Amino acid sequence: MVKFLLRRLVFLILTLLIVSIAIFAISEIAPGNIAINSLGNTITPEQEASFNAQNGLDQSAVTRYIRWMIGSDWQAAPLLGTAVQRYFDPGNDRYNWWGVGADGVLYQNYSKTGDDMWRRELQPDGSTRNVELGPRSGNPTRTASPCSGASIKRATPLCGSKARNSKPGR
Repeated sequence: MVKFLLRRLVFLILTLLIVSIAIFAISEIAPGNIAINSLGNTITPEQEASFNAQNGLDQSAVTRYIRWMIGSDWQAAPLLGTAVQRYFDPGNDRYNWWGVGADGVLYQNYSKTGDDMWRRELQPDGSTRNVELGPRSGNPTRTASPCSGASIKRATPLCGSKARNSKPGR
């Protein structure tokens, strides 16, 4: 009986692997260009190459398959120098990635004009506040300005939690 169950388990895993490879292969050979579909048909070759590099589309099929199966946050954390966590935003009905600061605060950096840097910090109640980091060059000034950002439902506890990676969803 144990031998039968073990054989069934091996065939189950093998079947799942074959099906996942088939689905990935079909999505890879599907007609169309993801960069053009996302950015529009007037993009330059440089923009297309940049989009492909940012989304890992310039990597080998094996690397893309591994990232498709297990996600890429394990690669992002060393590149960013901080752990990343994902949280569900009901306003957008999707998950967002947040960096985890040394003090446990979750943040996203962005630029409003291209000349300045801002940090969006997730508050314990689910709201966000924007913190100006300053100009992109020179000494940054740090002035806080609260804002009523989108309420975000946390997938894991925020307060008192240590920085850790979460498993990505697919």
